[in-house]
Amino acid sequence: MPSQATAGETAHKYYEDAQRYHDNGDQKSALIQLKNALSQDNQHVPSLVLSGDIYLLQGDPAAAEFIYGESLLLGADDDYAIPRLAEAYLLQNKYHEILTQLNTDQLTGSGKAELLGYRALAQLGTNDQLAADRSIIQALSINPQARAPNIAKAQILLEKEQLATAKQVTEELTRLYPLDARSWNIHGVALSTLGLNAQAIAAYSQAVENNPSLPSARLARAALLAAADRREEATADVDYVRANHPQDPRGAYMKAQFLEYDGEKKAALKLYAVCLENLSLAPAEYLSQHVQLSIMGAISAIKTREPERARFYLETYQNQNRNDLESGRMLADIYLESGDAKAATSVLKPLLTMAPEDPVLLKLNARALNLHGRYKRSISELQYLRKIGHGDIDVDAQIAMNQIMGGDFERGISGMEKVLSRDSTRVQETALLATTYLKRGNYARATTLAETLIQLAPRIPEFRNLLGRSHMYNGELERAHAVLQSATNEHPGFLPILISLAEVETLEAKLSEARERLVALSNAYPESAEVMLQRARVERLLDNSESARKWAEKAVLANGNWIDPRQFLVHLLLEMDKPGEAEKLASESSAKMPEDMALKFQLAEVLVAVGKPQKARSTYQLMAKRADSDHELLYRIALQQTKMGAFSDASLSLFRATTIEPGSFVYRRAYIQVELKLENYTVAMKLAKELGQQFPASTIPYSLRAAAYSGLGQKRAAVKELVSAAQMEPDNRRLLLEHYTALAAMGEFGQAEKILSNWLEKSPQDQTVNRAYADLMITTKQWPEAETLLSVLVKKHPGNPLLLNNLAFVLHEMGRPEAIDIARQAQAIAPKMPALNDTLGWILVENAQPKEGLLYLREAVARQSDVPTFRYHLAVALHDLGRQSEAVKQLKLALRETGEFEGRAQAMQLLDKLQWKAREDSPSISQSTQ
Repeated sequence: MPSQATAGETAHKYYEDAQRYHDNGDQKSALIQLKNALSQDNQHVPSLVLSGDIYLLQGDPAAAEFIYGESLLLGADDDYAIPRLAEAYLLQNKYHEILTQLNTDQLTGSGKAELLGYRALAQLGTNDQLAADRSIIQALSINPQARAPNIAKAQILLEKEQLATAKQVTEELTRLYPLDARSWNIHGVALSTLGLNAQAIAAYSQAVENNPSLPSARLARAALLAAADRREEATADVDYVRANHPQDPRGAYMKAQFLEYDGEKKAALKLYAVCLENLSLAPAEYLSQHVQLSIMGAISAIKTREPERARFYLETYQNQNRNDLESGRMLADIYLESGDAKAATSVLKPLLTMAPEDPVLLKLNARALNLHGRYKRSISELQYLRKIGHGDIDVDAQIAMNQIMGGDFERGISGMEKVLSRDSTRVQETALLATTYLKRGNYARATTLAETLIQLAPRIPEFRNLLGRSHMYNGELERAHAVLQSATNEHPGFLPILISLAEVETLEAKLSEARERLVALSNAYPESAEVMLQRARVERLLDNSESARKWAEKAVLANGNWIDPRQFLVHLLLEMDKPGEAEKLASESSAKMPEDMALKFQLAEVLVAVGKPQKARSTYQLMAKRADSDHELLYRIALQQTKMGAFSDASLSLFRATTIEPGSFVYRRAYIQVELKLENYTVAMKLAKELGQQFPASTIPYSLRAAAYSGLGQKRAAVKELVSAAQMEPDNRRLLLEHYTALAAMGEFGQAEKILSNWLEKSPQDQTVNRAYADLMITTKQWPEAETLLSVLVKKHPGNPLLLNNLAFVLHEMGRPEAIDIARQAQAIAPKMPALNDTLGWILVENAQPKEGLLYLREAVARQSDVPTFRYHLAVALHDLGRQSEAVKQLKLALRETGEFEGRAQAMQLLDKLQWKAREDSPSISQSTQ
């Protein structure tokens, strides 16, 4: 086996060979070399990314999807790989994945514009034109020439029949992207819509030449060729689609029509059946969004004499509603009795539009919403019922119950207390309130209500158990034990009390006694999920993980609708280092009980733990939509969304939380911080000023206003805010570092150094401030001082790769040969960090080792392509190796960025030099220019 270093070098060589084949149009050979590279190093990001590009070009979006996904997990550049992953999804009509799994917040510049364009195309695919319009406007404000949003724009213009404007957009697309098949394809659509069929055929032909595997272009060309009586050419296109895209129903349908036209009805019928078979693989919602496919399905079903399937497709196209009130009420009631709230809602919704004050419909709808877990909406229905004269104490109790079940505990508890003050004999409501207090930690009130329940219904053992558990949760284990033991004398066979006794013994660390009791209960109640789960808990505490898993799995099988054993088992599987099994169980549990927020939260946490943040994001989005008035849940969701970088999602969650609970400092601060992340500085400033007015003694609003001023370019105002805050809390290190950062951003390095020095005079061992001081020395190129500080810090933190990297950089600037070894140490600790690869690669290049340096510089650019300095360094390495055309390409990409960067002047000089040399070496070009 070759060593890791050798394998990496070999993979790099294969990659470079593949790049040359790719540039020369030999994709087959390129793929062979890339497979060779990945066989040497299956984590070689550049090879993965280039493989994805080639699979897209070859019309294999499923393979491209997988490869881009793998490359992103390994740290490929988001701005490059995520838009291409969106392209792969789009080619497979995976609109939902584009809209829910791909996050624009983590992209910048052209990458963000392109992904917004793909979002627009996906939104058009789901008939959400308003959202598509917003996405296009946002994308084009970032990059007016971006490809995907302009394609979406053209598609909308065509649907609005603004044909001339659409043609102008598509012509510009083909000028900007002459090698892009999708640009030529949409141009062909524009031309054919205008009736310019000959030009449209030429455009589709160019699309096919650029990408022979694009079925839309081939089928569109085939239709035009057939209309022009060029059937042989049309048939060749259709046959190509049938051979290379056998699952595409359009190919089978068009071939069937050709055969039927030629009188070959039997063969045509077979292909209509194939069309139906392929359509059956598509979800109903996808068909409803594509009229063409629905009509194809209906016609194919009619041709094959399958009236029921024809009806299905026609109803998908035109979803007819029933409007009879009486039958609708009966049908909804039947659905609710069977627990099918979704079907009931679909019946009730149009009926309520017709008869919005029908009390029977309102009560049915409240039941449906309750089953859906949409407690807030159910409350609205009940309140409206009360408003129109059908309210009573039962309706009030149901409202309070819904509030408690929906997480609006303050209102629900208050409402239920009012109900009980009017009628203290209501047992069901008292039991719910006691249980709620127990879960919310108000053990004293839970105990009082449990005692009331025992007085109201002394023969019901559940209430004795509730009292015992109230004592247990309050830490009064002796009292709990006494209450439960006494209850067993009156109710010797009541299982919940016996299980509670085992729980008390577990909390008392009497694990042997608890286990013995549970073994006896297992024999007496072999089907009890509660006994199984408590056995699992005890076995886990005894470090018997496999036994704990066995009992937890039994509990899940015994009661599949109980969430406790599922949650326990997921955590246990993670502890046992079985993430795949944990994810599978969490996903199954959430799907089984889609309205349960606890399971959704656990699923999202597991998805993050196993490295699937995009799926976690969509889960949090769903949770936030269903959180209703639960501001605590919204805040918890927002924290996770922020942690994942889904800032726009977090902003929406926090907006709702602050609307529900406007007096929360914590919620409002988090909301402002997210708006700053989103660069909504004006909004953040307004919110920060309001926060300061409400909490004048806090320095946090000053910091938030400073950040907003800084984002708005008013750096002097930012510093003023921080000075004011520092006067309030002179010993606050956070404010010191914020003040230093603001001064450095203004270029006032002397003042920045002064405030750090003053602090270090009082606290010389403060490592955080020492690091900031070292960074300042690097920024101001005070190399000896920076070396001294970093050497001390590295000794105290020898495994910190960033400190080692900075020290290597400083030593290199000082001309010290040991810089290479230290840079290697840093890169070895964090081999996937782009900046560390760039530092090592650049030092190697400047030490006349461009061949090895190229390996690391390629890695840096592959993982973070939007840093122009990285591309400049890569260009120098390529130049030193004599690969001038590639160097020119990288220099142009680096200089495409308008901002300043380290090495910009040198990059411009090198580009001028190489372009001048290229002109001197090409006399024919010079002569033609003359």
